[in-house]
Amino acid sequence: CALPIFTGATGGLGAEICRRLAEDGAELLLLHRRTAPDALVAELGSSVRGTRQCELSAAASVAQAIGELEAEHGRVHTVVHAAGPHVPMVHLSKVTPEQFATQVDQDVVAFFNLAHAVLPSLRATQGSLTAVTTAATVRYPVRDGLSSTPKAAVEEIGRAHVCTPVTFRN
Repeated sequence: CALPIFTGATGGLGAEICRRLAEDGAELLLLHRRTAPDALVAELGSSVRGTRQCELSAAASVAQAIGELEAEHGRVHTVVHAAGPHVPMVHLSKVTPEQFATQVDQDVVAFFNLAHAVLPSLRATQGSLTAVTTAATVRYPVRDGLSSTPKAAVEEIGRAHVCTPVTFRN
């Protein structure tokens, strides 16, 4: 039986989405970057069927984690991507090229790696991929270019996978 994979469960919004899914009876597989979602796992109990540490910006790490989860739980049917780095609210003129590159790596490259790893299963199961992005992609608030620019790219990557339904929540 295919279970949903969730990224970003240790964040505020991600944790709330996991709680809601568990409340609705979903069983979850959680990918986490550094901090294991121990408190959330304890809170959600048997709704969490497994966790894997995974550096989303490293393609090999993502492929390995997805491969292990599929070997244990079957093909992926649903992916909810709510992961993303901290975004300092500053004007882009105050962002260094290195900061911007890191943001793109942890947001855009990470989402691409995840989509690339799960796309074969999503096509086979006619599953779906949901990316939690930002309202800033349609209504630009001042000092939020470091969020809106990479998240807009995440949305476009999702649209590029037209064989799979993609939903954006902002």
